[in-house]
Amino acid sequence: MKHYGFRVTPVGRYLGFQRKKQSIVAPQAEIGYPFQPSECRVETSKGLFGPTTIAGLEARCDTQFQMTRIVLYLAAGALIASAQPKPNLSGVWELDKSKTAGNNVPRRTNLKIAQNAASFVVSVQMLSNGSIEESTTAYAIGGSSTGTLHGGKMNSESAWDGSTLVVKSVAKPSEDHAITDYWSLSQDGQTLTLREVSKIGTSLESNSTRVFAKKPDSSWDPEALNKTAAELFQNIQIFKGVPAKRIPQVMNNFSRWLGVNCAHCHDLNAYEKDDNPPKQTARKMFAMVRKINQENDFGGTNPVTCWTCHRGAAKPQNLPAAAKPIQ
Repeated sequence: MKHYGFRVTPVGRYLGFQRKKQSIVAPQAEIGYPFQPSECRVETSKGLFGPTTIAGLEARCDTQFQMTRIVLYLAAGALIASAQPKPNLSGVWELDKSKTAGNNVPRRTNLKIAQNAASFVVSVQMLSNGSIEESTTAYAIGGSSTGTLHGGKMNSESAWDGSTLVVKSVAKPSEDHAITDYWSLSQDGQTLTLREVSKIGTSLESNSTRVFAKKPDSSWDPEALNKTAAELFQNIQIFKGVPAKRIPQVMNNFSRWLGVNCAHCHDLNAYEKDDNPPKQTARKMFAMVRKINQENDFGGTNPVTCWTCHRGAAKPQNLPAAAKPIQ
C-alpha cells in the first residue's frame, strides 16, 4: 500500500487553474479526498499521515486563500478609488464672510485657481486690516514645489486624499512655519472650503476655515487692489491720495520708529475706529512732520520723520540725559 505526504501551496482561483481531484491512500483504508487546485496546488512526496492531517492542511490552505483574496480586493478597491475623477477647483472664488468664523477674518479675499492633472495654481487678492496681499503660487500635484511666503522660501508637497487636495508646506520667513491646507469642493461645485492647520516654531497649533463662493470668471480684476488708501480702507484721513499698497509699509515704519505694535493706535478688531487716543495723536504728529518738510528746504536729504525725535520710543526725550559728574 502506498502512502503519500502532501505540501499545499495557496494558488488563487483568479490564476485560472483547472479543477482537479486528488485521492489519498491512507494506511487504514483507501479514501477519496478531493483537493481543488483552483484553491490549492498539491504536490506529493513520500510520507505518512492520516486524514486528520489532510483536513488541517486543507483548512490552512483555505484560510490563506481567503486572506489573499481580501488583500487583493482591498488593493483593487484602492486602485478603483484612485482612478475616480478628482474635483476641479478651477475658477474665481470670493470669501463668504457669513460662513467664515474665527479671528482675523480678512475684509476681502478673492481667489483665482487654475487646476489640471499635474498642477494647482492659486492667485490671491487679500485685503485685511492694515495689509494688502497679492500673490500667485504654483503647486505640483503628486510632487513637490518651491515658492515664497512673506518673503521667505517655502517648500510644498501636494497630493489627493480622496476628493480633498492636501498641500503641506514649510516656510522660513524667520523660523519654521508649517502649514497644511485642505481644499475641498461641495457636490454642486459652488462652494470651496479651505481648512488650514498652521504652526510657527514651537507655538501652539492653530486652525482656521475659510469658505468661498463661486463667482463668474469675468469678475476677476487684476487691478482690484491698485487703488488709493481711501478707496480700499475705511476712515482714512491723512493718506487719502496715497496708493493703498504703500499703507502697510508706512504702518511698519511707525511701529519701528516708535517701538510699538498695531495695538498702540488701533482696535485690532476694528482698525477704522478712533477710540484709542494715540491714534489721534499720531495723525497730528504726522501732519506736523509733513508741514515741516514742505515748508523747509532740506536739500532733498534726511527729511524729518518720526524717528528724528522718537528714536524707537513711544515718548521721545525732550532733553538729553544729564551728563555724569566728573569725578
